[in-house]
Amino acid sequence: MAIKFLARITFEAARVTTLSRGADLNSYGHVGKAGVRGKAFSYVKSSISSFSIAENSEKAANKVFSLEEKDKLEKQLHDMAVVIERLESKIEKLFEENSGLMSSYQEAMGTEVQCENQVKDCRKQNEELRGILALSRLQQTTRTYNTLPHLYQSVLWNIESNLIKMKQDGSVIL
Repeated sequence: MAIKFLARITFEAARVTTLSRGADLNSYGHVGKAGVRGKAFSYVKSSISSFSIAENSEKAANKVFSLEEKDKLEKQLHDMAVVIERLESKIEKLFEENSGLMSSYQEAMGTEVQCENQVKDCRKQNEELRGILALSRLQQTTRTYNTLPHLYQSVLWNIESNLIKMKQDGSVIL
């Protein structure tokens, strides 16, 4: 019976260790630090109580444990209590770390939303600038096209004047 009890306690310590390493902490998220700790200690207490009852039954059946066996079991029980206290400390540290990580995550999500909004604004401004640039190019092309005949007309008039002048001077024969 004592071996079964120790096996159950060892199993529970392993389960608490697994919890402290982060496995399935979400299922305990609503319980809080004290709740997980309380569950572990409640289980150990109930195991100890059932062990005491079983121990008494076994004593009745086998008369009594030897003093050496009793000391050995008490030492194992003490060692397990020390392990449970260490696990409790680890669990508390993990809850604090989890809280810090959750805060960092929420802050990062807020920053992500801000960045996404800035990207949307930049894209919108970029589209507006592209539209303005296209319109500006169109206007520049139109102005250039409208200015060309006037520019060519001046150049052609200048050439014509020079030719007439050269003809009058007699340097050019047409």
